[in-house]
Amino acid sequence: MKKLKEILQGIAFLFVGIPIMIMASIIDQRAFKKEMDERQKEKDQAS
Repeated sequence: MKKLKEILQGIAFLFVGIPIMIMASIIDQRAFKKEMDERQKEKDQAS
């Protein structure tokens, strides 16, 4: 019975944890790209 509970917790984590991790990485990439674009603009203005 304990084993079944662990398996169910694992499945629940997969359904909840993975989409959260994917969302976090997408948000991260957007923020990173935005930062890069802003730095590029600053460089363009400076030159």
